Amino acid sequence: MNELLFNILQVVLISAVCAVLRYFIPYITGQLRKHDYNFAADIIEKIVRAAEQTFIGHGRGDEKFEWVVRMAKSQFDKYGIKITDDQLIQLLEAAVQVMNEELRYTEVYIPQESETESEV
Repeated sequence: MNELLFNILQVVLISAVCAVLRYFIPYITGQLRKHDYNFAADIIEKIVRAAEQTFIGHGRGDEKFEWVVRMAKSQFDKYGIKITDDQLIQLLEAAVQVMNEELRYTEVYIPQESETESEV
């Protein structure tokens, strides 16, 4: 009787472990992927800001884009982040949009010389 009870208990425990692993492993991998995607977004944001400060002047958008993509892929390889080219472009566009929005709201208005003279 004890052997039969032990076998039943073994089957129940193995089934419970399998059920937990069935749902727990995908949850953990999803969380890790989300972390990788957020980390990749942070990397892209920093590289975009660096490109904006490095490449001064108008008409250098293609050069900035190529440099950002090259640097981002290098960093992703370094940290083992797997990301598609489409995801990379989406992250890049989002980082540029965020940076432009921040610049729009943080620009300081400096009056022109002609405006200050007319007020006096």
